[in-house]
Amino acid sequence: MRSLANLYCIPPEHKSTIWPRVRLSIHKAMLRGGGDFASVEQGVLSGPDQLWIAHEGASILASAITSLGIINDEKVCTIVACAGGGWKQFGHFIDDLEKFAKDEGCTSVRINGRSGWGRVLRGYDVRSVVLRKEL
Repeated sequence: MRSLANLYCIPPEHKSTIWPRVRLSIHKAMLRGGGDFASVEQGVLSGPDQLWIAHEGASILASAITSLGIINDEKVCTIVACAGGGWKQFGHFIDDLEKFAKDEGCTSVRINGRSGWGRVLRGYDVRSVVLRKEL
């Protein structure tokens, strides 16, 4: 059963208004999953990346960041970050992000994050991993 939540892509002129409300949760998610938060933040605020929110009324349930780019001569949509609680309330929005990517001419969707996403998302396979050793 789907929730009453909605997914919304924040227009570029409003990203700086919404960003403070989701910044900490995105930062925490990226600490867990890896990635360069500073470059992601820059891509959202002054770059071409998309900021998405799943919301129920004024309550933000989750947020995500997508980035469009060319990899190996193919246009790809990368979900570079996703944060929120209550996967059952917002997880179905992956379908909307995939439709966005297709509408933008992308041939695939990639996800940067923890390997556990592979257990939750149907149709996604692991293509590579990042190995890390703390020193």
